[in-house]
Amino acid sequence: MRTRRCRVLVAGGLHARPASRFVAAARSFKSDIFLRNVSRGIDFVDAKRPFDVLSAEVWEGDVIELESEGPDEAEAIERLVAIVEGREGERA
Repeated sequence: MRTRRCRVLVAGGLHARPASRFVAAARSFKSDIFLRNVSRGIDFVDAKRPFDVLSAEVWEGDVIELESEGPDEAEAIERLVAIVEGREGERA
């Protein structure tokens, strides 16, 4: 299992369009992936479910924790962190 905390730097946080890119990227991995909004005290949600990600109320500047377990867990964490830190742009 891999876990990583990071600060959300993508403008506006994980609202509709960025959340859609985030979920699409999460779904491309075989590993189970969960997201927790540390800043707002919102417990882990399934990162592969759009409604769950939106319900985590992730805004720009929030600290989140990603947890991944499975055959591609390291790659999953790195890609999702790149998205929320705004380093991946529209590729997802």
